[in-house]
Amino acid sequence: MSAASLTLGSIHALIWLRRRKAADSKANLAFATLAVAVAVMGFMELRMMRAATPEEFQRVLLWYHFPVLVAMAAMVAFTHYYLNVGRLWLGMTSIGLRAVALMLGVLTGGTMNYQRIDALGVVELLGDPVVVVTEAVASPWLLLSQPALALLVLFLADATRQLWQRGDRTRALSIGAGLLLFAVVNSAMALASYWGFLRLPTIAIAFFMPFVLVMATYLGTDLLRSAELRLELGESERRLSLAADAADAGLWSLDALSGRFWATPRAYAIFDLPHGPDIDIGDLLAVIHPLDRPRVERVLQAARTEDGVSNLEYRIRDRSGGIRWVASRGSSYAGRETGSRVISGVAMDISARKHAEDERAMQRKELEHLARVNTLTELSGTLAHEINQPLAIIMSNTEAAQRLLAQPDPDHDELRSILADILAADERADAVVRRLRSMLRGGPVAREWLELDATVLAALDFLGGELRRRGVEVKTDLQAGEVRIWGDRVSLDQVLINLINNACDAMAVQSTGPKTLTLRTAREGRTLRLSVCDNGVGLQAGAEEIFAPFFTTKPAGLGMGLAISRSIVLAHDGLISARANDGGGTILELELPIQAVRGT
Repeated sequence: MSAASLTLGSIHALIWLRRRKAADSKANLAFATLAVAVAVMGFMELRMMRAATPEEFQRVLLWYHFPVLVAMAAMVAFTHYYLNVGRLWLGMTSIGLRAVALMLGVLTGGTMNYQRIDALGVVELLGDPVVVVTEAVASPWLLLSQPALALLVLFLADATRQLWQRGDRTRALSIGAGLLLFAVVNSAMALASYWGFLRLPTIAIAFFMPFVLVMATYLGTDLLRSAELRLELGESERRLSLAADAADAGLWSLDALSGRFWATPRAYAIFDLPHGPDIDIGDLLAVIHPLDRPRVERVLQAARTEDGVSNLEYRIRDRSGGIRWVASRGSSYAGRETGSRVISGVAMDISARKHAEDERAMQRKELEHLARVNTLTELSGTLAHEINQPLAIIMSNTEAAQRLLAQPDPDHDELRSILADILAADERADAVVRRLRSMLRGGPVAREWLELDATVLAALDFLGGELRRRGVEVKTDLQAGEVRIWGDRVSLDQVLINLINNACDAMAVQSTGPKTLTLRTAREGRTLRLSVCDNGVGLQAGAEEIFAPFFTTKPAGLGMGLAISRSIVLAHDGLISARANDGGGTILELELPIQAVRGT
């Protein structure tokens, strides 16, 4: 039994040495300590059975209590670390009392059990003669070691109860109750022998060995399960690597505390790092663009202390000096080794996507610029009218001023009024010119806070002369109030002017009947809705077809107005749609999101 226990203890001692940094390896160490202590107990019990004199028996018994103390401590540790139950303070108190009783026995010249052994006797055990104590003086320190045994029994009973309540009844019966039974029976037999009620040899190993085998079985089963899981994990990693390679993505993992880095060959290629075991987090940070590096370092710093998922897009400098875009998605969690933090994830080269986005943005700017030019072309008559009107006012007022000045006594008040009219007309012409310049300018978009109702009124004011010339009656129902949107004033003016002109063109086809243009605004939740309604000829195509580029029903139209209007609205995170008006004509509707700003 000692040899078997020593063999099992040696196996789990080696397992602990290989896995000592893992959090669950403490259970292997506790069991190895317990098994070796039991083996030593067995050898000493055999030596006591063969003792020739009382002095030799007492000397061996003195040293015997040391592995017993170690075994008790190992039992408490195994219960705590493997079963994760038991009140640790209760077990430690039991061990402390036992250690005090042992040391007092040694210091007073006896043992914890006997102050003095006077005579030995012989009894039969399994057909062989063995030595037992027949005459001895009990040690007073037994009164201290007995409460220690009682506390150990209480600790094991409480641990068994916790296992049972947790639902782990198999281990509660096989390990918890088994250890408890051993402690109770062995303690009772030892006390009966020490107090002289029974003449029995010391054979604690016979009671302990079955439970050593049970605990070894559980630990061995866990090891086999871990090996199976490792094989399954390896197979899963291979399948995941194949899937990642098929998606042109690379898998990576790094320890946020130690800096160790692991990656698949594709990930090494994406980061443009040499494939080798010496690569660490410093090498990875070195290839990241200096402008993006602080952002990546902040994410890594947060991963050192808390679990979470992060998505990052950043640039790297490859060894040729080029710039590439990389998208990484990773999650952080506690590693197997104590104190370690692992971040693992996937990386993809998104340089092509970024280049395509840049090209689309450039094309959108060019398209918007083309739309502005197209809109100005369509509005040339309106703009000429708007400019001619203040010029005509300036001309007539100038002629009137000249006539007044030709008189011997000119009316100065009248001259001041004429000059004020000339200044107002000049400011009107200047506003029209500035609007022309802003619409023709192809520079970067300048966004600002806008009130939708005020934007609608400004567009109507700009087109007022043209609307009157074309005989269009304008009705408004503006309910958006002071709620603001974040947008480009010129682009949104362009959309409104385009929609109003389209409505006027649709109503111009009708030779008779009133031409009524209705503009409505309303707030619906976190959205502002603008409706442009006309009573013209109605939709000449599908509600979606009219937004297609180069689609037009006008003989001289380019077919880009509504397509570009949709592009502008989408750039403002909004929607634009068309539907038939119940009273005839068409309704074009815009939906724009309300921004979270003070006062909205």
